[in-house]
Amino acid sequence: MRSATVVGAVSMVVLAIQFGVQPFLARRYIPRELPRVAVVVWIEVTKVVLAGGLLALQPAVLLAELRRFSLSESLAYSLPPALVFSLQNICIQISLANVEMLTWNLINQSKLLFTAFFLWLFLGLSQTKLQQFALVLMAAAAVILTLDDSGSNSTVQTSFMLGLAPCFAAAILSGLSSTLSQFSMQKLERHPFLFTIELSFYSCVTLLCSELGVQLYRGLDSIAAASGPGPGSVGVEAASGGGGSSYGSFEGVGEQFWQTFTVPATLFIPAISQAIGGIAIGLIVKHLGSLHKCFALIAGVVITGVVRLVITGAPLTVSLTAGAVLVCFSTWLHTVASASPSSPPTPSPPRPPVSPVSSHCDEGKARVS
Repeated sequence: MRSATVVGAVSMVVLAIQFGVQPFLARRYIPRELPRVAVVVWIEVTKVVLAGGLLALQPAVLLAELRRFSLSESLAYSLPPALVFSLQNICIQISLANVEMLTWNLINQSKLLFTAFFLWLFLGLSQTKLQQFALVLMAAAAVILTLDDSGSNSTVQTSFMLGLAPCFAAAILSGLSSTLSQFSMQKLERHPFLFTIELSFYSCVTLLCSELGVQLYRGLDSIAAASGPGPGSVGVEAASGGGGSSYGSFEGVGEQFWQTFTVPATLFIPAISQAIGGIAIGLIVKHLGSLHKCFALIAGVVITGVVRLVITGAPLTVSLTAGAVLVCFSTWLHTVASASPSSPPTPSPPRPPVSPVSSHCDEGKARVS
């Protein structure tokens, strides 16, 4: 029990640091001109490698999970959240390059609001009055942060269409994917590491196939345009950057596809960091509970503000300060409200004495239920 507490505490420290510095790592080591689909694919590959390595360190658990694995169940319950995750991660990578870092981390917490909505919509999980009040505070914080003008004092100008809009879209998709994941985990009873591998694998396959389809379409259109003007030639030239086409043949399609996913080695710094954060969340929830994950994320917001002040030297505006306080307080309030029972449990009536055999049967039924 003590070792589990230590693992949970260390994971909280790791998550707080990772969450606080992740926007800075992404801004520093992911080039803006790099295709976002390539960034997401390599991040998912990193998750598969790390989660697979950690699962391989537990041979008994790995063998048990493989015996229970069913491809049809995996496709039915793991593929849908993976598709949502793919689009969500694309939105995250687009917004990270176009939103001030602390603002991004704070607006990203509005996913709590959308998670609560989708949990109510699909799983029928209602919110207590205290939780509803916390969600109202979160929505107010999102509005305040949207109106913040700190981007004028930052090295990155906050854009609405390429920054705030995809950031809110990612928060909405995060709520949907979290709800689908919770439903799938309840149905499959998967080990968190194996479920991470499934989601990342399906996300990679989806993004690779979609990118290959785009490249093939452009290649076919380019070949047709080379033999004569066609209805799609103008669009292809615009998509290729004007001038001549870089395809010309199916070999050119393969070369362009390979170049899309050729990334600098520095990309794996934020990729590994993000993967470690995901693993830390799983360990915190397993050993300490979701309440402690909340505290780690709040600490991460504080770390983001400190690192921002050290790196950029830009002081916190009134909007950012108010938004940070509202985000931290509403996150804490919502998590505490969900952890607190709505009413004290009623004592059960005394049970009549039973024989050892019937007592053993009742115990077995309780385990099954």
